[in-house]
Amino acid sequence: MRFVGLGAGWICRKSDRREGRAGGGCHDGGGLARVCRLPGATRDHHPGRFPHRTNPGGSQQDPAGEGRGTKLTGNLFLSGPGTSNVIIRNLTLTNPSKQKKAEGFDGITIRGAKDVFVTKCTFQDCADGSLDITNGADRVTVSWCKFEYSSRKLSHRLVMLIHGSGKKKAKGQAHVTLHHNWFAGNCTSRMPMARKARVHMYNNFVDSKGNDYATNARGRAEIRSERNFYQEIRNPLVEQDGGRIFTSGNIFRDCTGKRNKSDGKAFKPGYPFRVDAAEDVPRLVREGAGA
Repeated sequence: MRFVGLGAGWICRKSDRREGRAGGGCHDGGGLARVCRLPGATRDHHPGRFPHRTNPGGSQQDPAGEGRGTKLTGNLFLSGPGTSNVIIRNLTLTNPSKQKKAEGFDGITIRGAKDVFVTKCTFQDCADGSLDITNGADRVTVSWCKFEYSSRKLSHRLVMLIHGSGKKKAKGQAHVTLHHNWFAGNCTSRMPMARKARVHMYNNFVDSKGNDYATNARGRAEIRSERNFYQEIRNPLVEQDGGRIFTSGNIFRDCTGKRNKSDGKAFKPGYPFRVDAAEDVPRLVREGAGA
């Protein structure tokens, strides 16, 4: 399998390192992922529907949608240090809930898994988080994905949590790369919210008008934010509880509120990557993000 033009990230496979495809920062997981192909949704039902939570389990998994229209309703759950080398691509994920307490109704939960690559996916109306990366998960790349909610009446429109609880002890920092993602209609916050992690954000488009805050670094989080485009956003960059955000070349158009940033040099990601001009991000991401 080849992925052309997806950009760099913390995740690649042995074959990708040889071919120079999915980026540097490689962790050699020992070969190609196995492809689990999912049929597209029909007009009447979703063949990929989950009862609530599905765990592909193991390593070297590649849940891949065949063409546009593959829709999964439920939680795709990747758990445990034994789960690694997982590629999730070309899927639309939704997990709505009528319950007042929507805990567990994520779109994708990456809990303790390593070397995970999520690309070309659309997340719609996930009642907990759209994509949460927690409990020691590491070396995760999310690229060319779209996050959206159909209505502001939905109570929990919090997009992405990276290491959720400030009370749990974490060994070291998680490494997460986010590039060319679209944080679109009715997202409230957590674009992303990070603790105890190094997050490299570049060329993301954030235009969720009416939000509370966007990118948030908390305890022991470092976010390297470069050439992202924030449009009509409240509090685009927020530091608190010792979190730090290092910025370079971002565009803030008609934004209000906090634009916190730390002095000093940002961490170096440790892989080669090419960054597009910030002014081109809205066009590129609108054209390319999502399933």
